[in-house]
Amino acid sequence: MNGTPSIAGSAGSAGSAVLTVVDAGTQPGSLASRLARWTARRVADQAAAEGLALEMHHVVLAEIAVDVGYGLLDCAPRAGAARAVAAVERADVLVAVSPVHNASYSALFKAFLDQVPRGTLAGVPTLMALAGGSQRHGLVLDHVMRPYLATLRALVVPTAIDAHRGDWLPHDMPSAALDARIGQGALELVALAGTASRLRRAATPA
Repeated sequence: MNGTPSIAGSAGSAGSAVLTVVDAGTQPGSLASRLARWTARRVADQAAAEGLALEMHHVVLAEIAVDVGYGLLDCAPRAGAARAVAAVERADVLVAVSPVHNASYSALFKAFLDQVPRGTLAGVPTLMALAGGSQRHGLVLDHVMRPYLATLRALVVPTAIDAHRGDWLPHDMPSAALDARIGQGALELVALAGTASRLRRAATPA
C-alpha cells in the first residue's frame, strides 16, 4: 500500500477528506494500475480546484495478494491486507479500479473488499472504473460491478469509467475521450466529498 502526501486546499478551503484508491491491477504497468493512477490524479486536481484538501492513500492489491488470499482462509485479514483495510475504513471517498476477468471484476478485487467489515462503505461516495480488452467490457460496469458495490452500500457516482488499450496514447496518456470521462467522474466524486461524513452517519444503522 502506498501513501501519497496530502494535497492542500486553497484559501477559503471547502474542508478536507480522505481519498482511498483501491487498485486491483495485476502489475505496476497494467492497464488497471495506469487507470487508477490517472483517475487519482484527476480527482486530486478537481479537489484542489474546489479548495478541498485531500489525504490520499493508494492500495495496490498486487502487493498484498498473498495476505488477501490467506485472509480468505483465516477469516481475518493478515498484516498487509489489514493495513489496506484500515485505509479503506478511513476513506471519506473511494476510487475502485479493477481489470476485467471473465466478464466480471477480478477475484482479487472481490476477495479484498469481502474482508472489509460490513457497513464500512455505507454512504461513501465511490467512483468505479474497469480496465478491459475492448469496448464490450464496459457492460461489466453497470451490470456486475455497480450491483456489487451497491450490496456494500457504497454511494456510487453516476459516471463509471471503462478503459481499454485503444484509449491510451503513447507515454501512458489517456485519449481525450477517456480523460473527459475520468474528469466527469472526478467532478461528481468531489461534489459529494464535502458531505461524505454526514452521509455515512446517516446511512449507518444506530
